[in-house]
Amino acid sequence: MNVSVIIPAHNAAETLSETLESLLAQTYRYWEGIVVNDGSSDETDAIGTNFSKKIHVYVL
Repeated sequence: MNVSVIIPAHNAAETLSETLESLLAQTYRYWEGIVVNDGSSDETDAIGTNFSKKIHVYVL
């Protein structure tokens, strides 16, 4: 079974890295992360994009 983790984010630069690192630490292997950036004016989009290079994360 696959699991999708949806992460709503608005100006979440302070916490997004920690959230995505937590996903990386999971022992269950069949998941995807979906970051929904709601018009942030901080570095939320850049952080999500950076993680998408390491793991399977969509930045919408």
